[in-house]
Amino acid sequence: METTPFGYYSQIGKRNRIEEAKTSDYTILASEVGKSFSNSGASAAIVLTLPIAKRGMVFTFHRKAQYDLSFNTSAADTDFIREPIYASTGIKKITLSSPFCYPSVRVVCLEDGFWTCQILSGTDATTIRASGTRTASKSDRGQTDDVTLTDIDSGQSFDNEGAEKSIVFTLPSAEDGMEFTFDVLAAYRITITPASGEQITNPFSGRLLAADTSLVNSGVIGNTIKIKCINDTEWVVVNSVGKWLQDIPKTADYTVLASQDGCTFNNFGDANAIVFTLPSAVVGMEYSFDVLAAQQMTITPASGEQIANPFSGRLLAADTSLVNSGVIGNTIKLKCIKATEWVIVGISGKWLQDITKTADFTVLASQDGCTFNNAGDDGTIVFTLPTAVVGMKYIFHVQAAQELRIDPNASETIALPSTGAQSAAGKYIVADAIGEMVEIECKVVGTWNVNRYIGTWGAEA
Repeated sequence: METTPFGYYSQIGKRNRIEEAKTSDYTILASEVGKSFSNSGASAAIVLTLPIAKRGMVFTFHRKAQYDLSFNTSAADTDFIREPIYASTGIKKITLSSPFCYPSVRVVCLEDGFWTCQILSGTDATTIRASGTRTASKSDRGQTDDVTLTDIDSGQSFDNEGAEKSIVFTLPSAEDGMEFTFDVLAAYRITITPASGEQITNPFSGRLLAADTSLVNSGVIGNTIKIKCINDTEWVVVNSVGKWLQDIPKTADYTVLASQDGCTFNNFGDANAIVFTLPSAVVGMEYSFDVLAAQQMTITPASGEQIANPFSGRLLAADTSLVNSGVIGNTIKLKCIKATEWVIVGISGKWLQDITKTADFTVLASQDGCTFNNAGDDGTIVFTLPTAVVGMKYIFHVQAAQELRIDPNASETIALPSTGAQSAAGKYIVADAIGEMVEIECKVVGTWNVNRYIGTWGAEA
């Protein structure tokens, strides 16, 4: 017998001319090699299952009824079909289907474990359809350019090995059971984009991201992510290593979405001050904010909610914002650990707003670490301090040429800046020249010490 499949095919003689009609699903036997099968007489679509592929096997399929005739790989799930017309590998199923013609194909095993599909008649995608999943091989994993995946690619692992630029993988329309894995093997960004109108879960929280939102890895070699479709519009993250959430730049005021939990926002390219308004706090939510443009950035909680004071950790008054003056490189990370409350879990730079007052004001314990000034004031102003608790710290700046008084509780004392000596109980210190400042801190319960000062500060007689 000749060693080529077609030599083998020539030896089977009369068997090849045997055409067996099938009207229901059927598993083809290895002993039936060389047979032709059709769906003549079928009253519904049928599926024929190939035996395990052994070199030299040949089968032919003819659609002769109005219903679909499909054939797929063995139940052992070890074989794949190579279909040269579609230039794909790893197809698991071929369907002969057309309302206008009756296509035919031949499958030949040229190599153990693989089938080659030869189209005999019916040559477009409406008459012969390929579908299924495939197992990755190193030769077809690496991608160096943008690629739109298809359902046939399901089960495949893709990477960017050899890439010299950022690449985008666009997912096919979601079908339950599809899954893909993406590995970062080159130091370039990988973007995973769902089909139009579809959603991927947030890798951080598991909540669905907004429709059409992509996953993005900045190109950290070794990072990986696996996603799986659970219905006709949604993809879930099965597992991931590294950060796959996009840093989101904004140049105008923006209300952060709950679905963006875990994301990092910045003001890159912004030419004006910007306000980020947080969503209603839900335990576990987490957001980061980076200052990438020299413009003021404000972070405001939802109405009635609170953010912790970055300096002391105490909760600021409800609706109090955090403000950075626009120092590039400053960053802050917030996390909700209790409904309505945000805590600081990471910070660099100053995120407490300088507070301007033009009328007497009682300083709050929650404003610990804040800086106060009297800009625009046209008369004397008194800042009344809260009860002195060890660790509290405040700064006061004179920005209008009017008296600025700092008044402790009646039973507490504050040091005179020039000497460090404590004044009498309940007596204020005062300055009135623009540019004068003082930083006070409670180091002993009931007393305020001066850490640093500028100018001349007097004490109440």
